[in-house]
Amino acid sequence: MRKLFYGLIIFFGLVIGGFFILDNFVLHGFFTAITPALLNPGDATAQEIGIERKWGMQHFIWSITGPRNPPTEQLIITGMETKNTSVCEPYKNFEFEYNRCNFELALLLTDKSLCNDVESTLPIFDPQTCKATIDGILNQDPNECQKAPSRGVDICLQDVARILKDPTICESLSNSNHRCFWNLAVGMQRDDLCEFAPFEQACRSISKRDSSMCETISEEIERSKCYYNTAILTEEKNLCQNLDDETSSSACIDHVDFCSKQNYDCTFLSQRYT
Repeated sequence: MRKLFYGLIIFFGLVIGGFFILDNFVLHGFFTAITPALLNPGDATAQEIGIERKWGMQHFIWSITGPRNPPTEQLIITGMETKNTSVCEPYKNFEFEYNRCNFELALLLTDKSLCNDVESTLPIFDPQTCKATIDGILNQDPNECQKAPSRGVDICLQDVARILKDPTICESLSNSNHRCFWNLAVGMQRDDLCEFAPFEQACRSISKRDSSMCETISEEIERSKCYYNTAILTEEKNLCQNLDDETSSSACIDHVDFCSKQNYDCTFLSQRYT
């Protein structure tokens, strides 16, 4: 009986100790990710923000308005300037980058033929969604998005809203309208829309193109987004030095250099495609 008693003490001691050890590494991260998923089904933005804020990722390539792959972005800008739709070819063997390059160029150039080069199982790169989005842009009618597959309707609406700069379209989104409002707040320099966007403080700073506001942001991941995007939009390369992560800082500098040399409006770099 005594052995059982001590055994139970040791067992529960290990369980409690394990809980506290795992708490900062797994459990919070799990619940942070799963709670938004349960409360907001299909709202990828809510889940993404939860995960980011838990893990404090400095290198935020996959996050909302985080560093993009400079070569791919530069190809998109070059394609826009030259109207050359073959600029994405160097990424032919890199499916994600190739699809992203073609998809964005298709929308910016309103060229449906490029949608045929988008072959992906990911809803953000669906060819039919691509074509429906272009119809919505050309006809200035978000109802065209109903032609997209069900999982692509919101994606289409976000992009139509972004390119037409129409905040009312964001209001019609069933999920993830946070990204939609961020895109328009940044693109239209309307900080009032940041009330509905993720990372509100960073959003307001970027919308106002005011890097001094970034200094007051206590949360590291949000502060990094603020400096990264403000640097690109104001072409102030020195702001990139405020990013602690070397990869993110390098991406920031590359974008600022390229945009300033090309004298091109790089606002879309501070927007999320979907």
